Amino acid sequence: MFIEYTFSVDEGKVLHYRVEFNRVRHSLLDKTRYPFWTLLDFQQCPNCPLSVQHHSHCPVAIDAHEILLEFTEIVSCKEIDIYVKTPEQDCFKRTDAQTGLRSLIGFVMASSTCPVLSTMRGTSYYYLPFSSLDETVFQVTSAYLLNQYYVYKKGDKINLGFAGLKTTF
Repeated sequence: MFIEYTFSVDEGKVLHYRVEFNRVRHSLLDKTRYPFWTLLDFQQCPNCPLSVQHHSHCPVAIDAHEILLEFTEIVSCKEIDIYVKTPEQDCFKRTDAQTGLRSLIGFVMASSTCPVLSTMRGTSYYYLPFSSLDETVFQVTSAYLLNQYYVYKKGDKINLGFAGLKTTF
């Protein structure tokens, strides 16, 4: 499964991205091929369980780098046409470049191989391009409650007070 984003700038430039849900990311990459800010030990997240001995780069930073390379000449507030194709729907929006980029990066982060963000992987299967804050809150809350239901079915202790929401998502 995959999602496709096509960004069309009025001057004729077209950027096309196809993002696989289950993309393979090697844990050790050539350090000279990617910028320094993608290295795992460059401002590594405090809760990141990855070790620099087994992972050379941050998986989210690598994904973001591959997308951002093409956006260097596009002004973030410039209005552009964005077409998104998901397995379930096609979506079009004319908006500023940064809104489209935020939407694409959000999906990439949720579907990345990052062990911390992997808790969002389930929500990426029901991805809604250009979702509002309210839509995102609804989706994350629903995913959390559904997870709690499965915890209950296994006979484990559940938390319907959302205390685990912050640590899970």
